[in-house]
Amino acid sequence: MIEHQKIGDYFDGTATQWRDLYVRKDVYAYMYQQRRDVVLEFVDRLKPPTKTRVLEVGCGPGLTTVELARRGYSVDALDVAPAMIALTQRLASESGVSVRGLIGDVCRLPFSDYAFDLVIAVGVTEWVTDRHGAMDQRARVVCP
Repeated sequence: MIEHQKIGDYFDGTATQWRDLYVRKDVYAYMYQQRRDVVLEFVDRLKPPTKTRVLEVGCGPGLTTVELARRGYSVDALDVAPAMIALTQRLASESGVSVRGLIGDVCRLPFSDYAFDLVIAVGVTEWVTDRHGAMDQRARVVCP
């Protein structure tokens, strides 16, 4: 298993590549674009009320985060890579929405119990060194 710091360093160094992936027109990029669209469709089908508090763990460059904020949700974005949080904050600002960005670890979420109505973590599990701890943390911060 790759250590936590190396994962953060990897995503810090490749942040703009991940952002650009969502505008490219190739098969690899299409997979990620479709994944984002499926997540947003799932949230839309849930029909959470405006101001629902959402946590996106592993927000990456913030494309899903910003779309959630555009829908009127109160969104916190967490990522292990400072460059990803910077891209998320920049995109939110350019899009005219407010997002709270935080550098952190899914295995040690810095939120109180039951702080969120919805927790989203897509493309995170394969990078986590303690999958059970990460699941426990997400379950801890989401409302029953």
